[in-house]
Amino acid sequence: MGRNKHVMLSHGEGDIEAIHRKLTSLVLSLKDMKVVKNRVNATINDVFVGIILYGVFKYLESKPCEEASEDSVLTGLIAVNVRGDGSEDILRSIREGKKIKWGNKYGFIGISVALKNNMKDPIEYVRKAKELIDEKKKSSEAQYSFQSNAILTYLFGHKRLASHHVSGRRKTNLLTSNIVGPSNPIKLAGNQISKMGLTLSVPPTVMLNFEAIDIDMISYCGKAFLQLLVAEEIIDELELLSFCVREALVEMKNKVANSPDSAQ
Repeated sequence: MGRNKHVMLSHGEGDIEAIHRKLTSLVLSLKDMKVVKNRVNATINDVFVGIILYGVFKYLESKPCEEASEDSVLTGLIAVNVRGDGSEDILRSIREGKKIKWGNKYGFIGISVALKNNMKDPIEYVRKAKELIDEKKKSSEAQYSFQSNAILTYLFGHKRLASHHVSGRRKTNLLTSNIVGPSNPIKLAGNQISKMGLTLSVPPTVMLNFEAIDIDMISYCGKAFLQLLVAEEIIDELELLSFCVREALVEMKNKVANSPDSAQ
């Protein structure tokens, strides 16, 4: 997000490595997210991004000196899978004895959303997220970012990759990722796992982490587990942001339930 007189969620030209970060967890109902998803004919990822956008808007509205205005633009990166192989394809390849390449394959797509005071219908944020993500899916942006990052890492290493992205990532405020986890309970060493979480919390020289807000989600057993990692100097009330994100989904679900065509 670019700086303006109302909203300041970017690092600017300061020392990124000196930024202190704070982490908290949040659990959302996957069932409620699916209710919104079906209403808008979207994906869970569309709903997830819409929840974050509306949650950030609510957070800024609650801050007396950081009011969202017509020129407030949230700029973020969304991590997307570019592997292409589904889990069934991988299992089939293993059974057939074929060689498969393990490891993550992901790229990024960029979004830019105006946080407007007249855009207070929570469902509109999901529709906007869907519109932006659908448009990006038609491009090769995610594949390009994956390939270029892989080449830079192979030739020059992670530190050079980090320095290459410093200028561009300073202009973004939000980083999100969403992973589909197990739908059935799993056990580890005889102990049933009750919840899951993932986040990036490493020095910028090892892995880029410039954004003021980094929110990662993994689904497990009907729940969406979110990890919110923020720059303390920019997001000074993490629990308030967490509350706003939770309430964003509540408002979306209520909006769907109270709509005239909710029975459709």
